[in-house]
Amino acid sequence: MTSRAKWPEPFQSIVNQRKKQGFTVSQIVVGYPPEVSLDSENAANSGGFPFLQNGQINPAYFEEVDKKIGYLLQAGIVPMIVGSWGHHIDVLGTIKIKALWQEIIKRYQHYPVIFCLTGEADIFPDENYGKKTTPNAIIAIIRTIIPPVISMFFKQHFPQQIIPVTINSLEERVKKWDEVARFIKKTLTKPVPLTVHVTPTTSAGELFHFPDWLDIDSFQSGHDYQSRSYIFEKLQSAALPRINLEPWYEQIKGEFGAEDQRYMFWVGLLSGASGISYGAHGVWNMSSTKDEFLDHWGKSDWRTALYFPGAENITVAKEWIQQFQWNKLKPSIKIVSPQISKKKPLNPVAARCKNDYFIYVPSGKTTPSIHVHLLQTNKNMTALWINLKTFQSELAFSIYQSSSWKFNLLTKQDTLLWLHFGK
Repeated sequence: MTSRAKWPEPFQSIVNQRKKQGFTVSQIVVGYPPEVSLDSENAANSGGFPFLQNGQINPAYFEEVDKKIGYLLQAGIVPMIVGSWGHHIDVLGTIKIKALWQEIIKRYQHYPVIFCLTGEADIFPDENYGKKTTPNAIIAIIRTIIPPVISMFFKQHFPQQIIPVTINSLEERVKKWDEVARFIKKTLTKPVPLTVHVTPTTSAGELFHFPDWLDIDSFQSGHDYQSRSYIFEKLQSAALPRINLEPWYEQIKGEFGAEDQRYMFWVGLLSGASGISYGAHGVWNMSSTKDEFLDHWGKSDWRTALYFPGAENITVAKEWIQQFQWNKLKPSIKIVSPQISKKKPLNPVAARCKNDYFIYVPSGKTTPSIHVHLLQTNKNMTALWINLKTFQSELAFSIYQSSSWKFNLLTKQDTLLWLHFGK
């Protein structure tokens, strides 16, 4: 919502491209975005900052927001409105944050929108947050509760890099945002789904103790391959609809290419996700070759990032899976061996939808074949290997062994096995 994505262009072109690709929801920050100071020009749009100098809401700021949200709605894309970032409540206070949300509710609650309480409710950035000097490793450090002894170690060795997160400070932060969430629900005059974005390793429900105001239990994998070990577990244990709101952004830190986006899509979907998110490094921060804005996350340019192949890959995947009742997919991890686990996240993952079974086999596997264990013993089965780039299919030959089928892998690339049982 800032001037980094100027209105009308390039904002409209970005929306048009994502609409063409079939995306249905856009996460947007109304208020102050992450990794910028509150007085930075990167926090303002053509109307100025969200607040005036006297502390009141700035109507001119919202005039541009109105136009952008209106254009998203016109394109058939639901805005997920994120109310500033987690640590901003410590600076602005709950009264101002409530005023911001009161304005958001007044302007947008009657449209098809989703509200996200804040971004990374539990983040505790240091004074270098958002600056090029901040090492990437700090992101992983500050996103966990650090016991006092470990905190002393880091304070001694990295005195300017972190603010240790104590249990008390985290509890206090959660209470502040919980208060705002209850204010939002009380102020609404019509139902609007409410969620909150949190840092890796936890979920919204876990952090806020599954409050009655939470409608979507989100989590984020962040931008580290180690998160493979808990992505499917977070989805398996979900009590509410759960979505990975911040998957690996394509090309962030020069990593997480198209194959990684396919991994996020299929592991997420087959593990029980209620939806799939995608991010492109360069678009989220509207970076340009003309500046170095947030390039501690890697070099990028939104003009290139908008057309990364990973987005196209999951676009085709979405179109293909929609021929089935994908929202009724039931995770069926145990039907396949080897199977995905915390220690072996590159093993296959499986799900069922009525008479159809889908088994995603990531690349990097060491086994030349997989076994599928099913109670069905009728021979009326169609087995196809699906190319996840083109979605062309190839007949998969199976060998029936007792109560399982053995399928030899045809490629070292990630692939999908589709089994259909006829009547």
